[in-house]
Amino acid sequence: MNRMIILRVIGILLILLSSYLYISYFLAWMQDGGVAPLGENMVNNEIIIINNIIMFKPITLAMITGALGYIITLESANMPLTNQKRLWIAKLSKIVAFVFLIISGYEFTFNMMIWSAYIVLHGNNVNVDKIYTHFPYSQYSWNIVFATKLFFMILIMAIATIYYISRWEQNK
Repeated sequence: MNRMIILRVIGILLILLSSYLYISYFLAWMQDGGVAPLGENMVNNEIIIINNIIMFKPITLAMITGALGYIITLESANMPLTNQKRLWIAKLSKIVAFVFLIISGYEFTFNMMIWSAYIVLHGNNVNVDKIYTHFPYSQYSWNIVFATKLFFMILIMAIATIYYISRWEQNK
């Protein structure tokens, strides 16, 4: 089988795993009435792959598999920008990726400042997994670990999109 097809299948499977984790934990949060901070159930649980050796918080596994799957899928795509329509779509995608880069970069930085301030305020013995904020919605709060990892994944995906589109533009 072609190596690029194998990469694409692996990438898509990783993206599907990530999507499954996000969707299933979001539905569980909704089923519980949304009273806990959004994403807290992805931070407070552990997925044990090999006991006491390989264990992940669901948000960590979703972030890693989502970003890695996205990058592997982009790597498997050899997108020759041979016509004007593909070139236009690539340029539009690059602009959208820059917007996501700006938003996720801001959110990631903002969350890191909340983390830092909370640790300074309460000392090193604080459980950072329990930090939450009501921003951007006053009705629901977000778990900061969840939000930081989610926006970090989006940041990596935006950077990868810009990189690969730039690479494809040079190869046309």
